[in-house]
Amino acid sequence: MLWNRGLKPNIAENRRGRKKPKRGRRRLFDWEIYRERYCNERSFAWIDRFKALLVRHERKKENFLALHFLAFFLINIRNSI
Repeated sequence: MLWNRGLKPNIAENRRGRKKPKRGRRRLFDWEIYRERYCNERSFAWIDRFKALLVRHERKKENFLALHFLAFFLINIRNSI
């Protein structure tokens, strides 16, 4: 279904607890795509730590955007120390 929509699945194989390789067609995996997607997912996870952004209470989009900028600022300050 992903291929029909023009998306490329990129799932790393979990080899823990497996003595011999899994049968069947090998999964497609590209480290460059994985690195970029992981960076995006990690950023969303950091934003989700702010409850005001996780559950959208703001009615105006300007206020919601301002809270995002505040969250990005706090994340960058915390990670730069």
